[in-house]
Amino acid sequence: MLTPEEQKEVSELVGKSNTIGLSKESEKRLRRLLDKQWKK
Repeated sequence: MLTPEEQKEVSELVGKSNTIGLSKESEKRLRRLLDKQWKK
């Protein structure tokens, strides 16, 4: 499960990726957070 801070970060990263696209770093970060989210 993600903390509220992590969930907020995911929303921001997803929003960014939809508008301007993400840097490699941000993309990795997002992927890591999503993995964590699904593992519970």
